[in-house]
Amino acid sequence: MSYTLQRHFRALVAYVVLIIASLLPVSVAGAPMLLPDDLALRSDIQLLADAGLLSGPVSAWPISVAALHNEMRRVSVPADYRSGIRAAWYRVWQRVSSRARLKLKLSAIDEPVSVRRFTATPRGTGANATVDLGSDVLHLQLSTTLQERNSDDRRQARLDGSYAAVRAGKWQLAIGQIPRWWGPGYESSIILSTNARPVPAISLDTVEPLRFQSPWLKWLGPMQWSFFAGELESARKIPGARFLGARLSLRPSRKLELGFSRTAQWGGAGRPQDLSSLLDLILGRDNLGDAGITADNEPGNQLGGIDLRYLSPIGDAPYAVYTQFIGEDEAGGLPSRLTGMAGAEFWRGLAQGNLRIYGEIANTTTEFYKSNPRKNTAYEHGIYNTGYRYRGRTIGHAMDNDGLMLSLGGVWHDQGSSWEGVLRRIEVNTDGRLGGRFHPVSVQAEDRWEIWLATTRPFMKGKLHVGFGSQYINPVQTATEIDSSLYFSWERAWYPAGR
Repeated sequence: MSYTLQRHFRALVAYVVLIIASLLPVSVAGAPMLLPDDLALRSDIQLLADAGLLSGPVSAWPISVAALHNEMRRVSVPADYRSGIRAAWYRVWQRVSSRARLKLKLSAIDEPVSVRRFTATPRGTGANATVDLGSDVLHLQLSTTLQERNSDDRRQARLDGSYAAVRAGKWQLAIGQIPRWWGPGYESSIILSTNARPVPAISLDTVEPLRFQSPWLKWLGPMQWSFFAGELESARKIPGARFLGARLSLRPSRKLELGFSRTAQWGGAGRPQDLSSLLDLILGRDNLGDAGITADNEPGNQLGGIDLRYLSPIGDAPYAVYTQFIGEDEAGGLPSRLTGMAGAEFWRGLAQGNLRIYGEIANTTTEFYKSNPRKNTAYEHGIYNTGYRYRGRTIGHAMDNDGLMLSLGGVWHDQGSSWEGVLRRIEVNTDGRLGGRFHPVSVQAEDRWEIWLATTRPFMKGKLHVGFGSQYINPVQTATEIDSSLYFSWERAWYPAGR
């Protein structure tokens, strides 16, 4: 019998924690991963990278705490750097140099957000407790959430964010439900975002960036690798399909960061899942009609592409441009039938803090750049026709397919608090048709205007996060709606003695 990761993951983590929790010392360094749920922290890390204080790639999350901690120990902030950069350095250092042993989080929201972004918006009303144990070699994080059932997901008990990890040299092997975000976008990632809940998976990641020593390849700069193999839910057209992913992030210079990403759905009930099928998938031999590939032996559904971020292409002002293109198919060994995203960001010091403003455009219609784009193609597949989704949400861009989003957002962060907000214009499901069984955002075409505002500040020995959003929704077939949403979360951390 095949080992069903989805079925046994909760028991595995619980048993491991019970057996060795009491044996593990608390490390002086922070937890091994910074998860993709803190926009202000991300802004600080990007600021340090742009200033040349961090040399490794920072576009793929989670980010290794060890990499940040070790590099920050070796550098000092020059005295002539502006105060905002020095303040960001100390905020990041505080995060990576200490670790809470226990965290408690309470959250409430009246309706789950349908188009999620890089932020910690609650998925529902409930409570979360996180226990963090380990050393520099072995690490365990058990994060248990109990929340009310809602339209987003009927499960009340969740282990999102839980994992067990072991480090060997510059690599880390982990098993768990680790949220991931691949790419430079702030509103979403075309290929892998936190819109859907994290898929239970085994993963292998670089803990610290790798570097070629050969003079022929040294110019590639620091490299970050990430691989994972997980299993999707059973309640889908192909139950228990595997979800695979690989990413290489490069930083050839302080100004340029590149990312190459590839994901795939493979195997599952009634589908080939032997070594030969996996090899066909890896080599890209998965198009119907090519090299004897039929509907019976087609190995899987793949996405792949590239993203980049370039710091101040003209001059040396505090701005950057970024883009991401992901292919739904392959032609000539390269991604084809592309969807894409592009943006620009600007930052500066403001009132003892740092302000970052970004503008972003994304289009999830396949071949949107042609006069006759392919509708109902992105995130769909003829065999895996539940699509590129997990538990009712798109794994890639939160709009799902055939969407167009324009957004203008920003985040401001000082020593004690942060503010963030975004204004979005979204065209959802533009042709009003369904490529698969359903469209996660809307079954009909909609025009939307959305505004979201949130703040985080100290409160009752913890942190209080409060957010408000309003949506003007103009469906093609039904009446116009104006919806509002209020959410909050309060989090407190307990640190070991002697912190």
